[in-house]
Amino acid sequence: MLARLVVALLAVILAATARGELRDGLILYLPLDEVDGRAAVDASPTRAESAVTGTASWMPSQGAFGGGLSLAGGRDGGIAVAHDFGVLDAVTTAAWMRIEDPQPPRWDYLFDARSRDVDEDDGAPYFGRSRAATIRFGDSEAGADAYPRGVWTHFALTADSREANLYVDGELVQVWDAASLNVGDRLVIGNRYTFTDALFGVLDEFAMWSRPLSALEIRELTRRRVLPARSVRANAKAATAWATLRRAAFSAGVGAERR
Repeated sequence: MLARLVVALLAVILAATARGELRDGLILYLPLDEVDGRAAVDASPTRAESAVTGTASWMPSQGAFGGGLSLAGGRDGGIAVAHDFGVLDAVTTAAWMRIEDPQPPRWDYLFDARSRDVDEDDGAPYFGRSRAATIRFGDSEAGADAYPRGVWTHFALTADSREANLYVDGELVQVWDAASLNVGDRLVIGNRYTFTDALFGVLDEFAMWSRPLSALEIRELTRRRVLPARSVRANAKAATAWATLRRAAFSAGVGAERR
């Protein structure tokens, strides 16, 4: 009895520790719980402005946690993030996805930080799926059997100057060589940077950290939100209020110029 109590207490302590650590280095967190509009609220300290594009549509209460964002593949939809993240010495990206293989087969993307002027050779990363449904992180590739289809699945990618690690549902499935990551101000989520190869499925809980998360932290992400729901609501309200103030200040400035 005492042994079980000690084990339970340790589990509670470890879970609480993991929850606290997940705030460290968090630079983008899109819960994707909106029900309308074309803005995806960033609940991280960054408060990045993110615009939902094309035919991407909200799916209230149908995400892995709360709502999600549905993307139909092809030449439409995605999230354009308006923030310069610069060159990151280390990074973790994580998201829940419910994906299918598009027919006919084609590429689709979880995120892309390239542009017409900045490509992989400059350290700009992308995470996508090839026509063969194999996961690609730049030139690195994982097999098509590395993840399930049609069910909610947690993907996490950690990368630094030594290696990149791909986790599926909390389990390490692939290790690749890696380098510094030039994310810059070009981050597109759920599509290629040209907005021509949208994810074929539903996306939820997209987050990014400026450090590699541990295996324990990634396993914790498979059991709960990045931040507790009440923290998300508070941060979302603050982000919405800040965006409103910015728009008001801009409008006031334009009005003053016209006067």
